[in-house]
Amino acid sequence: MTYIPREPVIVLTAGDARMLWQAARLNELRLKHRSGDSRLYHLLVQIYEVGLLELRTAGAGNEPRQSAASEERSHWTVKQLAKATGRAERTVRLDIESNTLPATKAGGAWLVPAEEAMTYIARN
Repeated sequence: MTYIPREPVIVLTAGDARMLWQAARLNELRLKHRSGDSRLYHLLVQIYEVGLLELRTAGAGNEPRQSAASEERSHWTVKQLAKATGRAERTVRLDIESNTLPATKAGGAWLVPAEEAMTYIARN
């Protein structure tokens, strides 16, 4: 059986999804619609997650360019993640300690890479 969609369909590669995410500053739009239009929010999360696949499967080579501080934070603190997910700071720390959420400790504070933080926010 062949599936024929009722609407036009667009397919994005992981690289195209990542480029679109950065160029169109979709993270700002995602944050704006997190408590509003759930269909748009989930679409933006899916674009972000597909873009992450490119990073995870890229293997060795040059690291992607770090975003400027004004564009997007490179790391999230426990407090920022707790606020973004509506969870207690202790719950976020427990997820870090159980290796559910990758993080590094710097100066006594846990720092979560932005990509991991976005995935964590999308899951919670």
